[in-house]
Amino acid sequence: MAFLYYKYNAGATSGDINSDIALFCTGATDINAFSASCDKNASYIIADTPAGWTLYDNVDQNKRVIAAPDVAGVMKYVLLDTGVAGYFQTTVCGSWDVVNNVGGNKVTNSYSLTYAADINTASGGELWISANAQLLAMQGRVSTTWSANGPIYVMERQRINAWDTAARGYPTTLFAKQSKLCAASYPLCWSPRMMQSNQSSAEGQYVPYTACAPWNNATVLQALDANLAGKHAMLPFFVFASNADHNHLGGKILGDIYQTTSGYGNSGDEVVLNGKTYVVFRDGNTGNSRVAVPKY
Repeated sequence: MAFLYYKYNAGATSGDINSDIALFCTGATDINAFSASCDKNASYIIADTPAGWTLYDNVDQNKRVIAAPDVAGVMKYVLLDTGVAGYFQTTVCGSWDVVNNVGGNKVTNSYSLTYAADINTASGGELWISANAQLLAMQGRVSTTWSANGPIYVMERQRINAWDTAARGYPTTLFAKQSKLCAASYPLCWSPRMMQSNQSSAEGQYVPYTACAPWNNATVLQALDANLAGKHAMLPFFVFASNADHNHLGGKILGDIYQTTSGYGNSGDEVVLNGKTYVVFRDGNTGNSRVAVPKY
């Protein structure tokens, strides 16, 4: 697991920020490898192992694709995109064409600006990132304001259903932003592909899983896919202050992510569990949900 506190200077370039984050995700553990846009005196990396991703496609200065396999060897692809001023997008794809620089089965909302970390190259700011091959969690802050759209998560889940195999082409990749992952009544995250209740596959856009980590007393009925005709229903468990390994099509979320007590703590706070330190991410400055991701 690797953790990056990345402070970028006023006047930074979006291309430098993109390059630095790609370097971290693909194994950099020395802050001195970063660009001049990085405030190297303030930034730091904590890593017991490198972050675990590889550079798959260097599209241009503001777009780089990183990839990592799941336990069955199925690749997940993330387009790190700083091409739109003020945003750091993490577009998740089921496949990637390096010849045409195009992703296949783009995951719902991962390409949306309302599901991106905020950056401000004029004033400078911060990115907080926890990463391993199963997880990429990112939160941004400009001045004292945390990204209202974040944090954002690229995650992986277990396979435990008979149909849910790599051979049949079902990935374990999940994408969410925290306000949806921990929504009060209808938590959601999304995947490149899933099986529907009629045994056909839904692919690309609008392929949801119930995220099953609400921050208040959501009931089982609220969590079932009753409002998504044809989608595969599942029975999640709701537990406070527990690992966010509730059922996503029967499987746990991997990557050592924890949901914490509603209304307690702010982004950047640290909590310790079983001798390991986690950093708290909150949705914006005022959201109720809290998730703890590994720091060291």
